[in-house]
Amino acid sequence: MRHKSASSLANVELGDEPANTSAPNAPWLETVWVACWSGFLGIVAGLAASDWQVAVETAQVLADQVIYPTETSFEIYHYSGWSLLNQLSALLLQAGLSAKSASLVLSALGGMLAFQSLSLVSLALGGDRRFALLTPVLYQAFSSSWSMAAPAYPLQFLATPNTYGHMGRSFVLLAFGLLGRGHLRLAWFLLAVAPAVHPTLGTWGVVVALASTLLQRRVGTVLRLVWPALVAGALVLGLSLAVQFQAWQHLPAVATAEKHQFVEVVSALGDYHRPMIAPWHPGVVLNVLVAALAILWTKKLRDDLPDQALELLWCLAISGVLAAVAAMLTPFQDQLPWLFRRAMPGRFVNLVIISFPALAIGLVAAYQRQLAVMTNWIVMPVALAAVTFEPQFGLIAALFFGMVLLIAGLQTLPGRGVMLTLQAATMLAAAVVSTVRVTGIEAVLAVVLAEIGVWSFTGGARFQPRLVLGGLLIVAALLPGWLALEAKWKSGNKALALEGSLVRAARGQGMLLTGSDLFLVQVKTGRPVIFCGGGVDMLPYVPEAGPAAQRELSELYGISLLDPLRASVSMTGNRLLPQAAKELWQRRSSSEWRQLADEFKFTDVLVYKDWQLDLPLETESDTLRLYRVAGPDR
Repeated sequence: MRHKSASSLANVELGDEPANTSAPNAPWLETVWVACWSGFLGIVAGLAASDWQVAVETAQVLADQVIYPTETSFEIYHYSGWSLLNQLSALLLQAGLSAKSASLVLSALGGMLAFQSLSLVSLALGGDRRFALLTPVLYQAFSSSWSMAAPAYPLQFLATPNTYGHMGRSFVLLAFGLLGRGHLRLAWFLLAVAPAVHPTLGTWGVVVALASTLLQRRVGTVLRLVWPALVAGALVLGLSLAVQFQAWQHLPAVATAEKHQFVEVVSALGDYHRPMIAPWHPGVVLNVLVAALAILWTKKLRDDLPDQALELLWCLAISGVLAAVAAMLTPFQDQLPWLFRRAMPGRFVNLVIISFPALAIGLVAAYQRQLAVMTNWIVMPVALAAVTFEPQFGLIAALFFGMVLLIAGLQTLPGRGVMLTLQAATMLAAAVVSTVRVTGIEAVLAVVLAEIGVWSFTGGARFQPRLVLGGLLIVAALLPGWLALEAKWKSGNKALALEGSLVRAARGQGMLLTGSDLFLVQVKTGRPVIFCGGGVDMLPYVPEAGPAAQRELSELYGISLLDPLRASVSMTGNRLLPQAAKELWQRRSSSEWRQLADEFKFTDVLVYKDWQLDLPLETESDTLRLYRVAGPDR
């Protein structure tokens, strides 16, 4: 537990930690140390679980490496989306990197930002570098289960092609972590740039940080300190926006009412971006609990933290409250302004959900010498309530908190850590038992054996090889989450491998027509695509593409967006169904195909292997077939 000195507030205004640090540069050096090591781990994890990135697909168009001969819905999407990630990826392509290499760079960057943001939040609250480095490792170990708490949008930051959401979330959380460390200039520079990385999440981060500053009545002090950083960030933001204005010149003029119509259609088809979220959803409850915990910490335990950490807690509290309110309004979003719906309010809860492990581990680190008493009153009731409230989420809570408490027990003296580690062992054993579905006497034996083993490890009994036992327990707890990364690494990163049909398609010329839900075809082949069936959810982001998408779907796929009831047989609000339009395409004659090709300017058709079209077969591979609309002289 840490106590503030009398001059701590003055030091916060200078962007440093309290005056009881051993050297003036200690906070910066510690931050840099944790950021470097966590960033390195994140880069390794990002590369091990790399995937093609949607931002690179848009970058291909911005860099003029993929040129559309005629306007399509997918081209409109590329010109409409504003993100600094698109623009930086375009620079990488113009510098000579391939789309695959640029995707590797973005995968590594995403892992780095995610690991750094979680580590710095933990460091700001707990002040322990070891716990800070463990935070993202633990999160990744349990990420597949922990993500079930998210009501909208997945919480993955590894092995995902969805560049924008996870990077925007990590970027904002990284700025919050820097605020918690007292590095205000760098934090506010990142916040000023954040809307260029992700307009919605970045703006959310700025609003939350400003609200935190206002509540603490520090606006004047902060502005005097950080205004050069704000100006620098605003310049980056303005430059990015100026570049995007050039892209927006390519957009068609679409009436506002028509835009609303297509957003309504996608919502009627089951848009997973805008689900109706119940107030008792685990993600909403978690936001409320984190907000309550943060407020309690700032009010009752503030003497145990440096002042700058309070800034982080206020940010998490404000974000938790506002996000919970926004989520509770989703059942009534049809009656709310269209701008509110377009912002996709259900995703804001994810920022606090992903920060919760860092908050929990920071709490453990800050009070690790008192945890044997504290866990009886805080952690165990929360975990038991979670199990009762939501069994799946309770399992995650038991597993995650069990691991955190076990590691905390290893940091304490043997006498103080016995009760703590017994509780940890009970949680871990309960989680494992639930996973393998063991019942009866076997479950009791599993819990008892785990308790004996951990007790031995912490010195509760004279068991000499306790370090070996403890190491095995830690490895066993971390193994499930990291096995996925190891498997991807050994398989040669199949996510970035191209099968034969795509390789052949990449050698061709002209636009591609893709069947049903094929996704990321443009980035893999370097060829323009008429309609991305695996990305129907682009329409809520870019309703300007609605009229073009309606024409393409109607004439090429036999699906009308203006008839959601019939369209629901072939598509969801996310993508076309795998067999969508298969029968129609197989009935078409070669002359009908040539007529459509002349109208829509495509030269090849890429479909699944079991689709039989009345066209010359150019090549086939494990899962795909590439058909040529006409001869080579076409």
